[in-house]
Amino acid sequence: MPTAKSAKRKPVAKATTVKRSTVTKKAPAKVKTVAKKAPAKRTSTKVLRKKAPEMRSFRLSPEDRKFLEVGFTRQTVYWLILSGVILSFGLWIINLNDRVQQIYDQVDSSVQLQSDLSTIKE
Repeated sequence: MPTAKSAKRKPVAKATTVKRSTVTKKAPAKVKTVAKKAPAKRTSTKVLRKKAPEMRSFRLSPEDRKFLEVGFTRQTVYWLILSGVILSFGLWIINLNDRVQQIYDQVDSSVQLQSDLSTIKE
């Protein structure tokens, strides 16, 4: 017995055979969705600005000593000590150099003496 639902159905067409290719289809590219961020809330901050210092005129300082004045100060002592250290270091280096040259002279004279003795024996 046919029912009301079956009467409304359309006839189904026969499925035809379709040759399917072995190539796989690529999935469509996914579209990245960017989450929208809420705008940052602005907070009011107080900006403290420093006041510019008052302008003062330049004043010449009083002279402690005259430029060409000769005197014995603490700085003079420092320079004398530094000069003495540098001079003594220089003399020490000259002394070491002289000792090394004497050693070289001794070696040269002993080599010369040996060569003279070897020529006399022959």
